[in-house]
Amino acid sequence: MIKSSGELRAVGLFVLALGLALPARAGSPARLDLEYHLYALGIHTMTIRLRYKRGDDTYRARLGVLTDGIVETFYEYRLNANAKGSRDGAVLRPRRYTSNSRESEGGKRLKLKYADDGEITIETDETLATAELAARVARGHGTIDPLSALLTLIETVAATGSCDAKIRVFDGKRRYDMTAADGDAKDGVECRVALEQIAGFRAREKDSPRYPKTMTIRLGRVAEGFPPMPVEVTASNFFGLLTLRLIDAKLTPAP
Repeated sequence: MIKSSGELRAVGLFVLALGLALPARAGSPARLDLEYHLYALGIHTMTIRLRYKRGDDTYRARLGVLTDGIVETFYEYRLNANAKGSRDGAVLRPRRYTSNSRESEGGKRLKLKYADDGEITIETDETLATAELAARVARGHGTIDPLSALLTLIETVAATGSCDAKIRVFDGKRRYDMTAADGDAKDGVECRVALEQIAGFRAREKDSPRYPKTMTIRLGRVAEGFPPMPVEVTASNFFGLLTLRLIDAKLTPAP
């Protein structure tokens, strides 16, 4: 049973690390709406909804996360995030990432903008010293946002048939690497992903057992014309097994 807001934030970071994201294009391509339920120790704790549009050379992501089930009776968490950019096969280049989170103790807004040379600009309602803001900007150079990170893995599998990838991720504060390799599932595609903390984590977060260090992602075809998408994700931390399951998928054809 989850007992504190800190544990819920750890679950939230797990969701962000997944980067559950979506692709886009100019015009009106087909749209895939997916709904996931997140379970901790078998208890339904969060609902995640995402809308996925994938263009020939662009992508767009929309992600919504909210506490659900018994957890919502004592702790509330909401996250809305969006990412968009260009796509060349499995190579994604974000242009903008925004997130708006709200929990029982308050909320935060964030916007990341990406230049062609990999430089980023950060807009946030946090009060930051000049040195800390400069450190975050430097930390984010040459990275992609959490939503685009999972899309990179999805597109890598679609393009190569393999999970092999190393992705540099920055969420506006924390820098970490996602390193993926093929799993040993006999049916479907299974990726094993290691999460390595690089910078920006507080002392109590660094190597904390709250945050999963590895996860297993199973991907499968859920709609014609779309790449394999996550159907189940599992990870563990100090309070037990986390399981993300695909509950519903709805395809809206292009007009």
